[in-house]
Amino acid sequence: MRILFVGGMYRGYRLAQRLLERGENIVGAFVYEEDAHEAPKYAEHIASLFASRNVWCKATRKITENHAADVVGRLAPDVIFCLGWRTLIPPGMLAATPRGGIAVHDSLLPRLRGFAPTNWGMILGHERLGATLFQLTDEVDAGVIYFQEKIEPAPRESFASIQERIAEVSVRLFERFLDGARAGTLSPRVQCEELASYACSRRPQDGEINWHESSESIDRLVRALGRPGPGAFTYYQGRELSILDAHALPNPKKFEGRVIGRVFDRDPATGTADVLCGEGVLRIARVQRGAEPEQPAAVVLTSVRESLGMNHSHEIVSLRTRVEELEQLIRRLGASDETQAGAAEGADRIPLPRRASA
Repeated sequence: MRILFVGGMYRGYRLAQRLLERGENIVGAFVYEEDAHEAPKYAEHIASLFASRNVWCKATRKITENHAADVVGRLAPDVIFCLGWRTLIPPGMLAATPRGGIAVHDSLLPRLRGFAPTNWGMILGHERLGATLFQLTDEVDAGVIYFQEKIEPAPRESFASIQERIAEVSVRLFERFLDGARAGTLSPRVQCEELASYACSRRPQDGEINWHESSESIDRLVRALGRPGPGAFTYYQGRELSILDAHALPNPKKFEGRVIGRVFDRDPATGTADVLCGEGVLRIARVQRGAEPEQPAAVVLTSVRESLGMNHSHEIVSLRTRVEELEQLIRRLGASDETQAGAAEGADRIPLPRRASA
């Protein structure tokens, strides 16, 4: 088949590699350019792969109807393979391609249609994650299903590890489609709409920790947003603090007098710090402030009288104090300018000595 590749990110990179290794007929490629905050960036790597095989390639974030019609008209693909693409593929492009668009979504459809399903599945504590190969339609992730494969996360498995497993499954599903198409054994099935659920897009700021949640929930959030993701974060002494490594403490001490987000224990020997949550205790091992090197939590969280999270009333008082100090400084500078101006004006009015007459 003549394949038009539409994709990006790590999974798209893995698929591009495998299709070229198999000697598949890639006639062209649209490569998705990542957001500024995302790292590492794979668009250049994917483009380089195709350039090495003289495959036409365009890096972009959106395919227009006019561009799609031109590319399909020139390259005449039989099928579009889509993986790691985030914007709408023009319906006319799908309709003009004999087999349409085939994509892999990293969830067990019809559950978690939409955005960031692997992250959401981890955050929500789903016992099964996975990937689904399906037919693209006008509806979001709603086309007929060809193949699915599930994975069961290990206890406290990291996002990086799960992402690698999802990538392997995704590539394998495309291979199954190619083999099934050649053998004439493809047998798609319709999704059950009654079981469909959706997931919102996620922004870096959505990773802020809510300390009123349980320690288990925060544990999952930290792992779900871990590297190479944007990370979970909180605030400490008014500055943003990334939580890199943490886990819910089993059988923690019982607190009746509980201050949510309070650092109540530190262990300089292990570098850990324990924080009270809405329910349970989170033990933090590694943290990072801004662009500084990561550090043991106990090195940064030095007091058991401090709390994590944004204290809005404290910040309002602090901001008001800073505004008042700035206003006082402006008044002093204004008074100083007036004094200097007055002195200069007085100097202008000093009479010049007259010449003595002869």
